Amino acid sequence: MFRALAISILFTTAAASADEPIPRADDTAACEDNTAHFCRIADGVSLADALEYLSDADTAYWTEGETIVIAARRPAGGEPARLCCALQESLDLLDDGQIWGARFWIADLDQAFIDINVSPRPESADGEPQVLTFRGANSPPPPPQSASLNGTLEDTELVSDALAMTRTLTIYTPPGQPPAQGWPVVYIADGRAVAGLANIADALIMSGEITPVLLVGLWNAPAPPTPPVDFSFSTDSRSQEYLWGVDPDRFQAHQDFLMSEVIPLTVRDYHATQNRDQRMVFGFSSGAAWALTTALLHPDQFGYVTGASFGWQRAMTAAAASAGSPAFYLSGGELEPGFLRDSQNAAETLSAAGAEAHFQRFVSGHTYLAFSRQFATGLMAAFPATPGPASEP
Repeated sequence: MFRALAISILFTTAAASADEPIPRADDTAACEDNTAHFCRIADGVSLADALEYLSDADTAYWTEGETIVIAARRPAGGEPARLCCALQESLDLLDDGQIWGARFWIADLDQAFIDINVSPRPESADGEPQVLTFRGANSPPPPPQSASLNGTLEDTELVSDALAMTRTLTIYTPPGQPPAQGWPVVYIADGRAVAGLANIADALIMSGEITPVLLVGLWNAPAPPTPPVDFSFSTDSRSQEYLWGVDPDRFQAHQDFLMSEVIPLTVRDYHATQNRDQRMVFGFSSGAAWALTTALLHPDQFGYVTGASFGWQRAMTAAAASAGSPAFYLSGGELEPGFLRDSQNAAETLSAAGAEAHFQRFVSGHTYLAFSRQFATGLMAAFPATPGPASEP
C-alpha cells in the first residue's frame, strides 16, 4: 500500500512554468539519438516472447544485453497499459487487446534499479498492487529496512493558524531515551512517506550505522475530492506550498507552519533538538525543492539538506548560498533527464557559491526506489554513529 501511496505523490516537472501542465506524452529518446543514455526500441517485443515470459503471470520482464523488455497481460478493452515510475512510458499492444510490451536500451544497465509497475495494476491475493523490481548486478543495494519497528510511529494532528486548517504529522521516535540536547531530527515533505522511511532509519539505527534520529513528516495539503482534469502548478495546493514562486502567500504560510508551529511542537513534545547542526530537511521531487528552498531561507536553522530528483530551478533564487549554508546531498536519475540535469546543476551552483554540495547519479528514474536510497545516504552522511564532519556519500 505504501508503494502505491508513494507513486501517487510524484508530481512535478523539471523547469516548468507555473501554468504548464504535467506532460503525459512519452518522451523517451529514440534510439537514433546517439547522445541518449536510454531509449525505446521500436517494435522491440514479439508476441511469442511476451507470452513465453509471461506464462501465467500478469507482468514480466527480462534482459537481453543492454536492453530490458517488459510485458504485461491486461483485460481486453481496458485502459492502455502504461509503465511507471523509473520508466514512464506506454506499452505497445501486441495482440487483439490483452498483451502489451516494450523494449528499452539503457546504458549501464548493470547499475540500474527499476520498478516494473504497469497500470492499470492487477491486485495480488493480498490486495497489494503487483510491482516487480529489476536490479542490475552493480546497482546500489536497497537501503536496509527493519521488519518491525524498534522505535514508535504515530500520527498526530496539529491545528495550524498559519495554514488555517488542521494538518497531520507522522512522527517516528527512535528507541531509547533522548540525549540531553534532544533527538537529532529530520523534517520531511510529503509526510505520509515516513510510514516507509521509518523502517530505513530504524534499521540504520539498530545496526549502529547512524545515531538515533527523530523523523517528522509534514503531510501535504489534501487533494480536492474531484481532482482537476488538467494539472496546473498555480492551482495545485502541494505545488503552492512547496514550490518557490508559484504562490508566495501560500508558500510563506507553509514556511510559517514549519518554523513557528511544527518545530516548536516537536521540541516541546518529542524532544527534538534545537541544535542547527543536528537538523535536516528532506524531500523528493517537489518536496526536494521545498527542502532546498527552506534551507536557503533558514540557513541558521538547518545543517543538512537531502533531496532526490530536484527539478524546480526557481528554488535556487529563494536566497543566496554561501560557505555558511547547510550541507546539500542531492541526487537525480539517468532515466529522468530533466531532473538529473537540474539536480546536478543545483549541486554545482551551490558548490560554486561556497556551500558543501554533493551529487549522486543513479541509473534509475522518478521512483521511490531512488528516493529511499538517497534518504539513507543523507542519514548516514549527517548522523553517523560516530559524530564527525559530513563526508562524501
